[in-house]
Order: sequence, then structure tokens, then C-alpha cells
Amino acid sequence: MIDLFVTVSTFSSSVDAEMAKSKLQGSGIDSILFNDIISTMNPLYTSAYGGIELKVRQKDYDTAKIILSENVEN
Repeated sequence: MIDLFVTVSTFSSSVDAEMAKSKLQGSGIDSILFNDIISTMNPLYTSAYGGIELKVRQKDYDTAKIILSENVEN
């Protein structure tokens, strides 16, 4: 069976995208970033490419949405 990756969130900042990816990784969900290198090389191109996409396996989508919506208490 092929794992399909779907976009769970989109970011305009590579820092925010990396933080969200780390949050998912800490919860045991594998994720990948698309357009992050373009954004790092030239941040002005980020919106032209639709932002930095955080993608997860389709089966993890609902859980990832919940994890990303949770606020981190300091």
C-alpha cells in the first residue's frame, strides 16, 4: 500500500514550520516539509509557491490536526 501524504498546515515562516514539524515528531508522527528550501533561499518567493507545506501520512491527518491545534503551556 502506498502512503499518501496530505497537507495538514501551511506556513509563511520556515521557523514556524520547523516548530510544528518538531511538535508532530515529538508525538510520534512523521512529517515532511515542502517548499521550505525555496523559502530559506528567498523568503519573498514563499507566498508565490503557496507557503511552506507541512505534510503527514493520510492516516495521521486527524491526529496531526489535533496536535497542532493544542497550545503549549509554558
